[in-house]
Order: sequence, then C-alpha cells, then structure tokens
Amino acid sequence: MNVKLLSVKDKNGNKMKKDDFTYVMYNYIGFIKEINIGECMIINDNNAYTVCHRSTPVQKVIYTNDNKKCSVVTLNCVYNFEILDDGKKRKPTATLYTHIRFHNRLREDTRNPDGYLYAYGHYRTKIFPSELPEWYVRGYMYKTQGYMSAKGVKYLVYEPNYTIDNHLYKYDKLFISYDEPITPTVSKNGYEWFDGYKYVLDGPTMVDFIDAAEKYSNYDVSEIRKELEKKKAWYYERNPKDKR
Repeated sequence: MNVKLLSVKDKNGNKMKKDDFTYVMYNYIGFIKEINIGECMIINDNNAYTVCHRSTPVQKVIYTNDNKKCSVVTLNCVYNFEILDDGKKRKPTATLYTHIRFHNRLREDTRNPDGYLYAYGHYRTKIFPSELPEWYVRGYMYKTQGYMSAKGVKYLVYEPNYTIDNHLYKYDKLFISYDEPITPTVSKNGYEWFDGYKYVLDGPTMVDFIDAAEKYSNYDVSEIRKELEKKKAWYYERNPKDKR
C-alpha cells in the first residue's frame, strides 16, 4: 500500500526524531508491500523499489473504520500512516511516466506531493509507481527517474559511440518506436540523426530496456546484443582495469 508517514512515537507516546530513521521523515510518501505480525515492516521509497527503512518486529496493526489511516505497533515504537490508495484499479496507458514534471528548470523539484506520477513527464495522474505493470522499465531517463513501457515495441535502433571511451554505454543511444519505422536522416548542417522514434535511452537503462523489449514485445534483439558485445570488447580493450 502507498502511505504517508504522519508520525512515529515510542511506547511512552513521545514523538521520535527524524534522525532515528534512515531516509524516512514525517509526511514521507512511501510504499509498504505487506505487514505481517512478528516480522519487520519494510518501508520502500515511493518508487516501490528502494528500501528506506526497516522496523523492529510488528506486534499489532490497527486500521480506522474508514481504512484511511492505520497504526503499526512494533517492538519499540508506533507508526501512524495515512493510506493513500483509494481502492480504484487504474490501467496505465502512457508509455512513459516520471516522478517530476518536465520543466525548463530541470533542477526544480516538481514532484506531486501525493506521490503520483506524471504521464509523459507532463500530465498529472492518479497512478503510483507500484501500480505500473512489470513491463515498465525503471531507470534514469531524460535527466530524471522514470518508467518506460517495453511492451508494444515495434522498432529499435542501437547507435554505439566509439569516440568517448571513459564509459561503457553512457554515450550510446537506443532509439525506440511503438509504431512507425526509424529511419536515418541528415540535417542541412550535415548532422546525422534519426526520424520516426518516440524515445531515446542511454546507459544502463538502455540495456535493461533491450532485455525487457525481448521479453514483453517478443522483439528480436540478437543483432543488438552482438553490437553490445562488440562495444563491450572495444571498451575493455581501452579500460582493462574495469573488466570483471
């Protein structure tokens, strides 16, 4: 369940300090997969992936009559949460979701205070990261953390960079299309690029997306994998200390 942490008190009713918790603070938006008596409660970040806090064993869970709040009693303290889920099932339709809204000032934090995602980096939704199906690839994209669908992929073009050798895949590009073919083009200034793509990925997220496209779109990535291995051999030849 998606929650907002309202307060944490010790067994004497005293409010505990923020310093007592790793990454977690009051009004923190997080995700709890399950709460079991006798087990530690794990609070994940809003991305439903990163573990931010682990409690002592749970002794009791108390829900309000409307199920909008709950208290979790552990061995050493009591957590009070607001439950953000409204019980409605939402079907994600966008191919890209982000935590922040795309903005001219990329460093400005435009997160939705309720923890919801932005579709295509622009449109407010009522969707939490935990509600996205498994074919959404999580990673760093467009200078922020996002989730991109690897289902329904029709075309992929991988462009390795053989100029810069201080990173393996950081400067490579993966062009992605869900409908029209991706075709090479040349600008009036002689700059080579592509038309027909919807998104571009790079770095480790690019590799994860290739794996996911093979699995969820039944896309033949055999030739791309050969190019990835070729790039890997080129990189390790120049950076032998990085080879594992």
